[in-house]
Amino acid sequence: MRGVEPIVSEADAIAFFERPRWANLWGWYKRRPTGKGVPFVELIWLPHYLIPIAVNSRRGPGAIDVSVEAHSGAFSVVDAADGLVELDPAHAAIPPRIGEEEAVTRGRKELLKSIMRRRGQRHKPVIEGAGEPELYYYPYWIYYYERRRGLIDIRILDAVSKDPGRARTKVGVLSALAGSDEAARKALDHS
Repeated sequence: MRGVEPIVSEADAIAFFERPRWANLWGWYKRRPTGKGVPFVELIWLPHYLIPIAVNSRRGPGAIDVSVEAHSGAFSVVDAADGLVELDPAHAAIPPRIGEEEAVTRGRKELLKSIMRRRGQRHKPVIEGAGEPELYYYPYWIYYYERRRGLIDIRILDAVSKDPGRARTKVGVLSALAGSDEAARKALDHS
């Protein structure tokens, strides 16, 4: 199993989540763990597919590596192929929800959209094909807190780039933590 090694430590993640800002009244209000068995800060490994896509342009043939998150289908162009390391198989606790074929289809489609948004026509690459997708795991720090009495929410920190998780990342993380919609419906039907 391969993945990206986290750079942000747990102490740095806690410092980021509790930094003084408007939401915590500039440090006067600190959120506490819920005490309901929910962890305070947790490192999770979200599955992604790394897909090399062959392109050709006036500059010659080349390859663009794209990443498709394996739960929400979020797309990004990456340079992570060299940064992947072997990880402990215990980190693979979250299985991917979408398959390799769907990931390749989404990757090609989203790359074509991003190429077509570029200005000018001279050096736009043409997609020729996709290589074999590789499953890898990407780390995120998750901060659980009680937003209001009885309502638990999360905040996300990218454990590699130190960026706060945006909406698409939160959708993928919540989808991975909650499982698929079909599994949730089956569990409700049997209870």
